[in-house]
Amino acid sequence: MKDAQPARRKRKPIDEAWASVAAQNGGSVRERRGVVKSFDVPYRGWTLTVERYSADGSTTWTRVRTRFATRMPLRLTIARDTPFHRLGRALGMQDIVAGNPAFDRAFNVRADCESMVRSLLLNRAITDRMLKDRAARLELRPVRGGQRGAARAELRFYARPAKDTATLEAILDLVHTVLDGLERVGVARNEND
Repeated sequence: MKDAQPARRKRKPIDEAWASVAAQNGGSVRERRGVVKSFDVPYRGWTLTVERYSADGSTTWTRVRTRFATRMPLRLTIARDTPFHRLGRALGMQDIVAGNPAFDRAFNVRADCESMVRSLLLNRAITDRMLKDRAARLELRPVRGGQRGAARAELRFYARPAKDTATLEAILDLVHTVLDGLERVGVARNEND
């Protein structure tokens, strides 16, 4: 009698795309019941976690997150403009202006350090890529748990659900560009450098 082995389900195209991007970037995939839920990929000493994320069970995003040492804890939120943001502006609240008119109309930018964020957003690769995704949202927050009191931060980027390799690669490329920019303006510190 042969040992009964569970039949391996054939992966769906979306799972194949996620597994392919993980493998191409030297990452490791985490599956649950044959479905790729997330993967980790290295980038210049940082570990990026790419995952299918749902906060409420109904809306799903592709989320990329990473933690890093920081020279300067910074809070940053870049989110699509909403009627509430427009109402706030009408009442006198101010957004950070990136200098890209299409981006400035589409996004609400809030941060602790306006000059650093403006310097980061001078990179058109960041603003142009975010404009292409109707669900794009970028957050940077200080986190606890650094070694010997070192400051740490977490970068989170949310996008519409990525179902193919091209979309996943574009999301990873954007996060790489943001990390490089954060390092250039003195916010992110690569612990391997």
